[in-house]
Amino acid sequence: MDYTINRGDCLWNIAKSQYGSNLSNSDIMKAVGVISTTNQIQNPNLIYTGDHLNLPEYNSIFNGKKEEIAEISDTIKDDVNTKAVTVDKEAITSNTNITTKNSSNENKSASKEESDNSVIFAECPKSSSKEQFLSSWTKGTKDYANEQIASMDKNNDGTISKEEYLSCKIQNYNSKYSDCTLIADLDGNVLTSFDGETYSMNSEITDFMNNDFLAIDVNGNGQIETRELASYFAALDAMDSDNGIVDGKIEQSVLANQDTIIQDKLFKRRFQNAYNKYFVN
Repeated sequence: MDYTINRGDCLWNIAKSQYGSNLSNSDIMKAVGVISTTNQIQNPNLIYTGDHLNLPEYNSIFNGKKEEIAEISDTIKDDVNTKAVTVDKEAITSNTNITTKNSSNENKSASKEESDNSVIFAECPKSSSKEQFLSSWTKGTKDYANEQIASMDKNNDGTISKEEYLSCKIQNYNSKYSDCTLIADLDGNVLTSFDGETYSMNSEITDFMNNDFLAIDVNGNGQIETRELASYFAALDAMDSDNGIVDGKIEQSVLANQDTIIQDKLFKRRFQNAYNKYFVN
């Protein structure tokens, strides 16, 4: 099926609109991967208005079996006592409406640890109560946010400015992809070059990266602060589960698609929940 990319499109939303809005997050990520492979897209977070995509048939992605999709809800899951309680669907975590799953990595330190499958940023012992889990999880999330801020904070003011964010995004892109080279001008515009010499303004990438920054900078002060970045990582943690379960780690499949996931309505809702309820102090 031929699809023309419209302004504001991303592969995540294209997959949802073309294959069904009730797809689970894991199925959406699977569809994005197949679309990228089919169309030889090196960076699934970077597509261009007016380009045409060849969208594979539903059956070729999901083996012809359309699975019944459960309604997304947030639950408390205690693997030790095998209790499950349905909670407020608008919540990510709290003592009364908390979505958790006990980590099998209880013997690992809370220091940030990367594996082939996930980034672990909070220790969540099996034996912990909901209160203990929440305390460990929020602390680990804040610590991880502060570490990321420190790595991007060039002027040492404890926040990430738009210029610092843009510089980091461009550096990460150039280290991962070879299709073109990105630089930023003094006005915050992104320029691209396919030969390493001639650079031209790219409004698509500029808007894309600026929109990412604005999505995290929810208080609109032009700086990403610990509270905002912790809420961002909390929402990513919830997005690697179809049921919004948080466990102190983020799957690599989510990290690879974070630039498209950040525009997803469910992600935005969970981000706001974390920001308004759980990272206030």
